[in-house]
Amino acid sequence: MNRISAAEYRKQYIDPALAEQRADENFMKQLKEIDKKTKKKTSVKSLGRTEHEIQSNILERLSFLKEGFFWRENSGSFNLGTENNKRFFRAGIKGIADIMGVYKGMGVAIEVKRPSTKNNVSEHQKAFLRRFKECGGIAIVCWDDADVINLIDNAYKKKTHL
Repeated sequence: MNRISAAEYRKQYIDPALAEQRADENFMKQLKEIDKKTKKKTSVKSLGRTEHEIQSNILERLSFLKEGFFWRENSGSFNLGTENNKRFFRAGIKGIADIMGVYKGMGVAIEVKRPSTKNNVSEHQKAFLRRFKECGGIAIVCWDDADVINLIDNAYKKKTHL
């Protein structure tokens, strides 16, 4: 039976656990700072908000996240040009998530939905999120802007096994 010294035991088992606990405490402090800066503890339980309002609140919240960079991904299709010279144009790919970004070096895709449309993720959106996840990214559907940072962080921890 191999014996290890108390110092080696601490190095292998105690220090990593303490480091993880400190990281969680720092994360909670960061969340509180974000709530202060945005002056919101918002929740989309008020069904009257539009998807655009929820996306704006999510982006505002994420802008304070030190380890992340996020943007609104515009997509859709429309006709360009004049009556005699119309041209069909598609921006983005079908089903792409509303908000894209990077968190701690990992790609993130966030599909935003209103609470009243909880089961309304289209097949194209599901396929995009599934493929994004298969390629190693974090893919989430978010109905509540107050939860977004926790959702991202929890998904990150699952992917990195922290």
